[in-house]
Amino acid sequence: MTAGEVESSTGGLLVSGPRNTTVSRISIDSRTVQPGDLFFAIRGPRNDGHQFIGAVLARGACGAVVDFSYTLAEPYPEGRILLRVENTHQALKDLATDVRRRWRGSLVAITGSVGKTTTKEFAAHVLETE
Repeated sequence: MTAGEVESSTGGLLVSGPRNTTVSRISIDSRTVQPGDLFFAIRGPRNDGHQFIGAVLARGACGAVVDFSYTLAEPYPEGRILLRVENTHQALKDLATDVRRRWRGSLVAITGSVGKTTTKEFAAHVLETE
C-alpha cells in the first residue's frame, strides 16, 4: 500500500511525507519495527505507542500514525510519513477492513483452543504444493 491509500482507508490526514511512499508492513510494537514499516501508535492500559515514535523512526520505520491530539516532542524527519487520525486503534481496524475488502485471494481461518499452530503449519505445508 501507499501512504495515500492508508490515508484514504483510515480517514486520516497526511501531514508529512509523500503520498506515494510504499508501506511494506504495519506494526504496533516498537520492539519489532523493521525498515519500511508504518507504526500505529496505539494507546493501551500500560503503554502509549506515542512515546515510542522516536525509537521506531530510528529503527527505520517509514513513518507513524498518531492521534490528532498528539504533540510532537521534536521536529519530525522530512520525508517520513506522519498521518494524523481521530483514534489510532479505530484507524487500524478501518485499514484492516479495507485491506480485507480488497483481498481477492482465499482466506482460511484456523480456530480453537488446542493445536492451532500445528494445524497452521500443516496447512501451509500442504498449500505450498499449489
